[in-house]
Amino acid sequence: MHLSIEQSDRFLDLVDSLLLYVNDRFHVVRDLDPDQDDPLVDDKAALIAHTLWDNPDVIDEYLSSNPDGIDEADLATVASWKDGLHKTFSLVRYQNGVGLFMDDAHVFAVCGVTMDVEEALGRTPAIVETTLLPFDDVIVYDGFVDISDPDGLEAKRIQDAFEDRLSAGVVSTPEGLIEASRAEHALAASSELDSFLAQISGEEAQDDGALPEGFHASPLSSLSDEDRFEAVEAYYTEHRQTAPFQIDAYIRANSFEGAPTDALGDVLDRFESETLVEMADVLGAKESQSSTRATARATIARLLPGDAGTYASYLLISPAEVFDTMRALAEEPVLECPAGPGDCLGRYPLIPYAAPFLHDGVLTIVVPRELRELVAGFDYESLSHMRAGERAALNCASAYVTYCGVCPLDEVYDRFCGIYSDAMSYDEFAELMESESETGQALFECWDFEELPYLAHYTLCKDFVASQVVQRHQDEIMNGLAAASNMQGALDATYDRVRDDLSRELGNLEDVRLSLATDHYRTPLRALGEEALDDDPLRALCTLPAVRALRRYLDAHVPDGENDYTFADQVVDSVVRSVLEVGDKRVGASIARSAGLEGSDGGSGRLASLLDNVYRALPSWEDNGWSPNQLKERITGRTLFFDEDGAEMKIGPMDPCPCGSGKKYGECHGR
Repeated sequence: MHLSIEQSDRFLDLVDSLLLYVNDRFHVVRDLDPDQDDPLVDDKAALIAHTLWDNPDVIDEYLSSNPDGIDEADLATVASWKDGLHKTFSLVRYQNGVGLFMDDAHVFAVCGVTMDVEEALGRTPAIVETTLLPFDDVIVYDGFVDISDPDGLEAKRIQDAFEDRLSAGVVSTPEGLIEASRAEHALAASSELDSFLAQISGEEAQDDGALPEGFHASPLSSLSDEDRFEAVEAYYTEHRQTAPFQIDAYIRANSFEGAPTDALGDVLDRFESETLVEMADVLGAKESQSSTRATARATIARLLPGDAGTYASYLLISPAEVFDTMRALAEEPVLECPAGPGDCLGRYPLIPYAAPFLHDGVLTIVVPRELRELVAGFDYESLSHMRAGERAALNCASAYVTYCGVCPLDEVYDRFCGIYSDAMSYDEFAELMESESETGQALFECWDFEELPYLAHYTLCKDFVASQVVQRHQDEIMNGLAAASNMQGALDATYDRVRDDLSRELGNLEDVRLSLATDHYRTPLRALGEEALDDDPLRALCTLPAVRALRRYLDAHVPDGENDYTFADQVVDSVVRSVLEVGDKRVGASIARSAGLEGSDGGSGRLASLLDNVYRALPSWEDNGWSPNQLKERITGRTLFFDEDGAEMKIGPMDPCPCGSGKKYGECHGR
């Protein structure tokens, strides 16, 4: 069910007229023309619409000036939009051609404008931020929608609440919407006053620096960022030193017990038969040469000393600790670490080219004499250069999928060439990405879209989705297994539900990938600088002002019983990672609640504001890696300025420009 062609044309004309007026009034964006072929026109219009619903009284000014000379009936229609309802709804289901939108008190029957709501918004349940408007004899939405999927618990809560709301009936008329909207606006005004008075009272009560009960400030809260980093590093160093038994257990698990030996045969004797057979196969042994333990051992002892290619391939993909250890062993084939377990963590060899022995508390790493010529004669400098290039390429790929979700492989390669001076060829780059993807250890997966190679973030991979589905049903599966002896039917039903859930989630996964790849056509890939070569793609994000402000708040509001030195960093890491991957501002609030932070701000709303600032500062997958703040700058054509909390500064045209030019904002960046 949707408006007729005549109705929809009239509705859209009125919306366009009002938005153009609001833009002229508030100077939200530059160069707005609804009929212009501009890929950002919808984003620009959405930003103006947000400004409109934040300042609904501007409708009175529009009606007084009537810039487009619309008739009395349409003026009355626009006047009714002051009672539009802008908020976040739960879209529960579709019924009789309308969408049923639920808030805390009502269920609204919402009609489509140019197409049915179901065709426009897709599957339910969904979380929808939009504005409901009265129009003629129905309720419509303004056309600007921020939509996301609820998690399993939230979906159940929505369904339970929906059944209760239905008992009060469904609001389906403009008059019903206006009545509900006015009641909500009156309640919001009253709540705002109460909140303001409570905030004043809370500030007076806490003038002595007292925190709400159950919270305390950590020793880190008074430190600068640099001093804080040093204090946290010192804590972790001390923590490691006070737990030598853990390090000792690690070394024992990864070393051979007994006196060191430099005979390759003695080293090979330490391995299980299956391992020896695998080693022989890797070295290219014929099937008859690895069929038994003895033949496999003999084949390895014969082939290993002269197989520089296999040694090089292992070194190329080894962790830095392994590579550095083998490089040191090339100069000195025996290394001893007698000082203590903590000194041994950076030393780990590539077995069986070198073997670690733990004897009388001393870790000794030995290169068997048969392999010393191979190990000593290798060109580690050249291999180190190759390793650096591959690591840079992989880091670049990881950074781009972390920031953008999915990326065309050729674009990632072009960006890599732009920031790495000695880039490999495209074919080598593509082969490396494919190889790393197949290991299952990468942050990305190779994916083909419209016959072009792409990289997709690991959360958009089938294996990850499957693991999440299994985890979601874990208790149900275990209960089914426990009862399987006498309830096979129940177990089969559980497996059927898991398969159905997996099939549905994999279908959703493909939809998300396709949606992201398609959306990216309208927004260029965000350019990254040297931060794209960092081993940790999140490191640069954790230095953003909004993220640092959240960390400072968390240092100053640690729940009693939490670790002063780890709490803030763990919460920040979880918020940044989850908001980035889920793309929903509500995720940050959920994490804060789970971390025990509810009530930490004394009801002032400061924590929610800080989390919202973080969301706006982080890259958005839908916008090809651009953050909401950066996208707003692109849309408006103006530089945004932010305070120490990472919140956008509201600057009047006569205020000094924050850039420090000495000019008024209206004469500088506000032009």
